[in-house]
Amino acid sequence: MTRLLLFAFCLLPCALPAPAADAPAPAPKASAREELLALRASLAAQRSHGRAGGWAAELNFAAAHKNEPELAAEVMYDVALAQRESERLTGTKTLEALLEAFPTTQPWAALATYELARACADRSTTQPKAIECYEKFLKMDLKDPVRRAEATIGLARLHQAAGKHAEALAGYRAFLAQFPDRPRQCAEALGAIGLVLIEQKQPKEAFTCYERLAKEYPWEVEQRRGLLLAIAQALRTAEDSEAAVPAYEKLLQELPKADQRRPQAFMGLAMLYIQKGDTVKAADIYRRMATDRVLGPSYRASAYRQLFDLQRRVGESAGVIRLAYDIIAAQPSAILQSGNVMGELVDALVNEGRVDEALAMAKAQFRLAYLGAATAPPSSGSGSTGWAAVSQDAIFAVVRALKAKEGSLRVASQFITFVENGPEGPDGKAGTADDIADPTAGYALPPDPERDKAFAAAAQRFVADPHELGFLYLCWDRPNDALRAFRRYYLDCGEAAKLQRAAALLAHAMRALGRPEAEVDAFFDFQNLGPNGKDGKPGTKDDLKDPILALPK
Repeated sequence: MTRLLLFAFCLLPCALPAPAADAPAPAPKASAREELLALRASLAAQRSHGRAGGWAAELNFAAAHKNEPELAAEVMYDVALAQRESERLTGTKTLEALLEAFPTTQPWAALATYELARACADRSTTQPKAIECYEKFLKMDLKDPVRRAEATIGLARLHQAAGKHAEALAGYRAFLAQFPDRPRQCAEALGAIGLVLIEQKQPKEAFTCYERLAKEYPWEVEQRRGLLLAIAQALRTAEDSEAAVPAYEKLLQELPKADQRRPQAFMGLAMLYIQKGDTVKAADIYRRMATDRVLGPSYRASAYRQLFDLQRRVGESAGVIRLAYDIIAAQPSAILQSGNVMGELVDALVNEGRVDEALAMAKAQFRLAYLGAATAPPSSGSGSTGWAAVSQDAIFAVVRALKAKEGSLRVASQFITFVENGPEGPDGKAGTADDIADPTAGYALPPDPERDKAFAAAAQRFVADPHELGFLYLCWDRPNDALRAFRRYYLDCGEAAKLQRAAALLAHAMRALGRPEAEVDAFFDFQNLGPNGKDGKPGTKDDLKDPILALPK
């Protein structure tokens, strides 16, 4: 009985001894997510969070908690995104490892599939894998409209790049149907559908995409203009002039004046007319281009040259002359690379009976040829220098003009002797009895109101460009003004390399225009030593003057 009472007493709570006041209660076990937070706090304190060491620690944590797949996959996904910022290849491998370890753990498997597709889409070698990942992602049940939209249009882009036209069209059309609330990408999809249709030789069907772009997304002008240019080019290639002409004209209306595609549109339209055999309309397009002041001088000069070739083919000498002067006025320095323009000009002037003008322009062509040969970089050619390096075309242009002027080859023979020996004559020394004068020097360019008006306007336009101005004056038979312009070009140069080229240009221009070598030396001595000469004292025998400034105006 006593024993039973004692046992019952022991069962009563009041019979239990109270725990000691200083004995700590056992701590509850931390959850895996709390361990993760603690790990990241520790890595941050050690300044290794977001670095290779920190990533390795977090991946080890994920491996240790693979029995908790959602947490482990989340950790691997976070690490992969962080790695992608600085170590893209490493981030891609982490995504692949996540999909291998947790292929069905959502949403992380779907997110990793999407990010892996994006990572592989940039390189042609990995684009097939990107296609595979996008297709797999779109089959997953992830309620994420933003990523699904990006995956849909991204997959269509990859199919288009791979030349899979049917798949690309299906993808872009699916995007338009599923995501009409994304206007910028809808415009891209419409433009891409148009380009794919062009690839499939259906430019007229592509035009409906252009019309939809204009109607539904009028603010997306770049998509619309790019597609319209492609349509016009495709129609021209297909020789469908009835549709290509209005497409090009509409494009020229749409493009801003400064758009770099306008020359391409002009040239395409002109070529279309040439293909049709309609040289009159082709010439009209080239004139529109040549007189478009917004276009750069090189484009306008190119248009003049194309127009020049058209006039030359039909044998209209007056048109050739007018256009040759327009070409010179548009970009005088380009004449160095357009020797046929000067030669054709000389022939046209001879045909028109304007022999004095032909001779003056032949002289200009010869001087330009000398200048071009003298300033050209060294090559593995014949090694000729000076007057002997001038092209045969330029020499014989002068010969033809001299024969037309004099009626015989006597003066032409003297000119050939001058070319062979230079102004120093056979002995190669200046100031001796066998020096030879340039036989063309005395033939001046006669006035012509139309040409002089065009050249005067060009001179005003090139006031701030002494390089072009110098070449203009060379063609205009104003040698002293040409040298003053080249002198200003030389003095305005700041860079060492540019200054050296400008000095060579000026020196050879002086020689081409018949200035003695002593003047060339005197000019550069004046620039190097100043007016007081070597002794630095004014009023002494070695004082120097700038010979170009002393030339008459």
